[in-house]
Amino acid sequence: MSFKDLKAKRNAETARKSAIFVDLKGATSSEDTKGLYSPLDGSNLEVKAELLTGRGLYAKANFKPDRDKLSLELQESYAHLVQSLVLYMGLSSPEALRSLGIDSAKDIINVISQFTINTFTLTSPHLNAIGITICPLAALINHSCAPNAVIVFPNSSQGRYPTLQVICIRPINPGDEIVAAYVDITLPKGIRQKFLKETYAFDCKCTECIKELALDPRDCLFCLECREGLISTRKAQACSKCGKLGSLPDDVEAKLRLGDEGLEKAEKVQWENPAYALSLTMNLMGLVSPLSPPTSHPRLALMRLLQTLSIESMSTKESDTSTSVDDVIRLSAQVVAALMDLLSRGHPIRGLAIATLGRLLCVDEPELPSDASIEQPFPPRGYQRLVLAKSTLLRAVEELEIGFGPGGGTLGTETRQMLENTDRELAIFERGVRNAKESLKQTGP
Repeated sequence: MSFKDLKAKRNAETARKSAIFVDLKGATSSEDTKGLYSPLDGSNLEVKAELLTGRGLYAKANFKPDRDKLSLELQESYAHLVQSLVLYMGLSSPEALRSLGIDSAKDIINVISQFTINTFTLTSPHLNAIGITICPLAALINHSCAPNAVIVFPNSSQGRYPTLQVICIRPINPGDEIVAAYVDITLPKGIRQKFLKETYAFDCKCTECIKELALDPRDCLFCLECREGLISTRKAQACSKCGKLGSLPDDVEAKLRLGDEGLEKAEKVQWENPAYALSLTMNLMGLVSPLSPPTSHPRLALMRLLQTLSIESMSTKESDTSTSVDDVIRLSAQVVAALMDLLSRGHPIRGLAIATLGRLLCVDEPELPSDASIEQPFPPRGYQRLVLAKSTLLRAVEELEIGFGPGGGTLGTETRQMLENTDRELAIFERGVRNAKESLKQTGP
């Protein structure tokens, strides 16, 4: 069967499926609370073509990006992919693909761009990227920086076949469009829009991007005058606390730029040289933390990377980690607080962060150095630490049930198991206290 025949067969199958979906009922009603926790399937959706792009969950035609609208950098990347494909197939040039219905290098670049733009990152239950996957129906979903759905693989471990699921994380009324985020929405508007333009060749005009924020928590600094209020990094604005208007000094701007560049470098080497990435990230944190709140970029991105590297270091380090466990817990608590400010309830990234904090609180308590202060406000020690771990894990299970669907996927199962272990430890602790009290009564004066 030729490439053209395959294409015709695929188009016929797409048309058949579109005809099936077009008469189905609208998305889950906001009054149906189960819809907030359940994967969206064909029975929830209807197809409706959009005039501007022909794309969207309701579209009847697949999105075919205009190659000329792609950035030069992306076009060059696709050209390298074409060369690799030609070499892999043992062909002398892209023109040798004419037997498959591809007449030129431009044609195959268009095919590769369609494939690349419509793929999804295949992730582990802990949201680590492990590959890519294709799902034609889910690929019709449009982007929004304020998504009402997420695309996850809740059970992609323990020998299970990874299954892509579209999960509703906000109430959706019949007729509402299903939208997901193509980009990390904890990033500032400027960075999000630059990525979307360069990668997907469109200018984002979602509700979040057209909103006029008095102050974007993703893109702000501590006031340089009072050190308590916040100011924008992108425009002249009065401090939210003292009201003074000031410009961004060159040295502060340079530190933020260095933080951005260092973050990119640390992310590139984190798997090849984790020790160097950890050291670099810690140094960068010391540079940007005094300047900005935890929600702001690049501080939040650096905090999340430092958390990942620190946990990995703890799990592989042979030396004593007593001085680092509590530090990582404090860092993780800051990450959770920042994500709860930026992401909606039940977002998978937020649920994962809460579960991570809960697991860290369950790690055996380190022995305090002999010269350490007895009073340590956070994290607590002993019984109160277990109580905090339990409440954190309970919150994590609740959020994972939303972001990963019923049961919370593999991560939800792991978190519930840890919650059960914590309950047992608390019971043992409480029983010990009761026994001690009984002994004191029996040996009283």
